[in-house]
Amino acid sequence: MTANAIGTASAAQQPAIPVGLNSRVPLIPRPMKAPELPGGKDILQLGASGRLDAEESLRIVNERALDKLRQVVAQARAELGISEDAVVDTSPDATGDRIADFALGWFSQWAKNNNVADDEAGRSRFVEFIGNAVKKGVEEARGILKALNALNPEVDKSIDAIVERVQARFNDFIKNGASDRGTTDAMAII
Repeated sequence: MTANAIGTASAAQQPAIPVGLNSRVPLIPRPMKAPELPGGKDILQLGASGRLDAEESLRIVNERALDKLRQVVAQARAELGISEDAVVDTSPDATGDRIADFALGWFSQWAKNNNVADDEAGRSRFVEFIGNAVKKGVEEARGILKALNALNPEVDKSIDAIVERVQARFNDFIKNGASDRGTTDAMAII
């Protein structure tokens, strides 16, 4: 499996837009700070130095979107206690396992709230429920990557592999229940 050290490359070495998944994908391409208004909103002044062409406009929009994404990643990393130099395995299998572990970790709370037994029928109902949420998240992620012009065939293939891994874990969970892989109660995590 391939690992990725988040935040280890300097800003000058990192591309402005992720172009695909390789052995070391920068999750936070480079810092950019926009002026902010009260309430967390920011401003963008365009055309101060003349007319913008389509390419420059797209570059600005992409930089702004990536800046927001970097902020979300930084906040999530801080909330989870993950340091900036932590090594994260971004392979499809590892990513799929993280998604499945988190999703399956909600089973006990969902089963309790829905008065469902921990049997094959109950686990199947849960997987149908949580699987729809995962499917929606994958669709939204593809949409975001497409809007950023970062959804190329290599990335799309990796997303498909992640989905396959998650589905395999869901199928195993339906048949065998929770394993010791980390599908613990998600309420204990948060």
